[in-house]
Amino acid sequence: MLRKLILLAFLLGLTQSAHAAYARVRLCPSGGITGGNNSGTTVACGFASNGAGHILIVWSAAQTGTATATIADSPSGNTYTVIASAQVFNGMTLYVWAAYNAIASAGTNTITVTWNATLSHMYLGGSEYSGNATSNALDQTATASSSPTPAAPVSPNVTTTQGGELLIGIFAGGNGSNATVAAGSWTIIAATTTGCCSPGWEDQINIATGTYQAQFTDTGNASNGPTHISTYVGTAVAGGGASKKKKVVFY
Repeated sequence: MLRKLILLAFLLGLTQSAHAAYARVRLCPSGGITGGNNSGTTVACGFASNGAGHILIVWSAAQTGTATATIADSPSGNTYTVIASAQVFNGMTLYVWAAYNAIASAGTNTITVTWNATLSHMYLGGSEYSGNATSNALDQTATASSSPTPAAPVSPNVTTTQGGELLIGIFAGGNGSNATVAAGSWTIIAATTTGCCSPGWEDQINIATGTYQAQFTDTGNASNGPTHISTYVGTAVAGGGASKKKKVVFY
């Protein structure tokens, strides 16, 4: 009888975590970054396709201190939320957008960023993820006009509220000589030395709530620029805490 009571007490307190499982699906362009040696008012890339309900994270940077940018895609016509805008340092301006609930695209979905002035050295990158909340996925965001350590760029700190979040880091600096690489627990998505600068971006799925910052190495460049971090909650945790608890009762 005692053993049965102990087992029942254990089962009554049993909990089942339901964290979302983020996964990177595809990049825009396939190499993760485009631009640099260009001029005009637009820069574009194409997702080979998009899955319904996924999240699209897109950023663009350009050598300008005054121009502003907007984003659109075709044929999907997704709605984008501005995550960061007009962060300017060392002649570079950075924008970040997210589409939380992507429309399915069986073929190429073209992302176009339009600047309101003719510019040189425009960059663009995009990534699609599954496992996201389809509304209000943004948890934390912070952007700085420059890093206190140009050779090892870092973003401001943010503290996540849920476990299993998607973290995005971006550095829009460098002088075009050496590729920016990820540091710490981050994984580089893409980087380039094409054009004036050496922008790069990275991601990670955090295991637990905590304080995070984007971390890069800009070896040999030490040329500052905007840094960014943003974090996004997954499907199971949006608006409802880090896990769902389920009690099991036997009668």
